Amino acid sequence: MTDQERWNEIAETEVCKTWWFYMKDIMRTNEDNSPISKELKDVFFMQ
Repeated sequence: MTDQERWNEIAETEVCKTWWFYMKDIMRTNEDNSPISKELKDVFFMQ
């Protein structure tokens, strides 16, 4: 399972959706209350 698949699975849980609803007043959100996100630039690399 990839990281993205795991995040998608977590996003479907009731506890996650409840958290999004609870936090929507202090975060920018999509219509379904999920947080708006964007890709971050890699700054550090560990070997």
